[in-house]
Amino acid sequence: MIVLGISCYYHDASAALIRDGEVIAAAQEERFDRDRYSPVFPIQAINYCLSQAGITIYEVDEIAFYEKMYLKFERTVLSHIAGWPYTLANFLSTMPLWLKDRLAVSFTVEEELRFKKPVKYVKHHMSHAASCFFPSPFDQAAILTVDGVGEYACAAWGSAGATRSASTRSCTTPTPWGCSTPSSRPTLVSGSSRARARSWPWPSTASPASTSISGAWWS
Repeated sequence: MIVLGISCYYHDASAALIRDGEVIAAAQEERFDRDRYSPVFPIQAINYCLSQAGITIYEVDEIAFYEKMYLKFERTVLSHIAGWPYTLANFLSTMPLWLKDRLAVSFTVEEELRFKKPVKYVKHHMSHAASCFFPSPFDQAAILTVDGVGEYACAAWGSAGATRSASTRSCTTPTPWGCSTPSSRPTLVSGSSRARARSWPWPSTASPASTSISGAWWS
């Protein structure tokens, strides 16, 4: 199976091509458009990966996007509601980006690549885990990813095995609204976050059961 992975519309837009669990090529768009941290749809990085593999887009079996955009959009909207009216300026500046690009990934893929199959949306932290496991020399590994926030999770941990499957658990930010709420930064050691950490205990926000992904990294 040949999978093309795409990341864009935030920072460090990039593409990676994986064939039967092995990384064939990967590149960031900034290397081609010379725009540092380029966020655009990585068409040049995609073309590079395809050329390195000696294939065309029609030979790709699946296209995967690095996060679940609709779930992240839900969290973003709830964050703005929770922080209203202080989030108004940010809301007005970010919503056009969501409506123009971020919620239209599937349409952009079809328009730019002529790829007709549905795009697979992968959880943010699962993408981080895959990015470190697939290029590694290990057949088995324990994986920890820590980030500001993905869809809702700010950290995830678990294991990956020789079958290229993974089992993960995750914890959300200190409040269910995500770290973009002005009064709830994802730090458990100071200020108002300490109080929120008591209200939303860090261990208790972990997923109650593991999420197992067998054979594929999207779920």
